[in-house]
Amino acid sequence: MEFYEKHKEIIEEYNNGKDINATKKAFDDLTDFLNSLSKEDSRAMREGLNEETLAIFDLLKKDTLTDKETK
Repeated sequence: MEFYEKHKEIIEEYNNGKDINATKKAFDDLTDFLNSLSKEDSRAMREGLNEETLAIFDLLKKDTLTDKETK
């Protein structure tokens, strides 16, 4: 949700001013935002899952689970 809110904020700023400087700033902000994401954050966004659900998803994809993972 945090990622969505940040993305929405950047897009709103872009839509408020459509000159070349606003376009460049929006692009730079989006680039900085994407670069600040960790590998797992990026994957969670791509899959449309939060961190907890992504962990469960990863466990379900494994061929075998340990007893601890099953619990």
